Amino acid sequence: MLDLVDIFTKDNANEALKSFVKKDNGVTSDGLKVSDLKEFWDLNGKQAVLEVLSGKYKPSIVKNVEITNDKGKRRTISILGAMDRIISRMIAQELQAFFESKFSERCYAYRNGLGVQEALKKASEFIEKERVL
Repeated sequence: MLDLVDIFTKDNANEALKSFVKKDNGVTSDGLKVSDLKEFWDLNGKQAVLEVLSGKYKPSIVKNVEITNDKGKRRTISILGAMDRIISRMIAQELQAFFESKFSERCYAYRNGLGVQEALKKASEFIEKERVL
């Protein structure tokens, strides 16, 4: 069983903050640079966790922005506030770890390090194995 107290640990917070390193130049919906999230968490994280655990946490407003990729295709992305971004990452990390053991080894969707390419490779291996038999 997964409990909120298990989610909001110092180690999990550090892992969550590390995951934002590649997006240092990003900005949260409340204007904070992603590169400043660690300092922000250090100053405000304890209070936010207390609010979450007591049921008093209020998420900030999500900012929707339309972006265009290199091929000209447009899509809308949602930008979270600084605290929401950290908290949601912490929750996602723990849920992913919790459910990972429950997935079939043949399930490739929505799992880190697995996806369409790996599924196709495995399917090809199965087909090749059947040809040999």
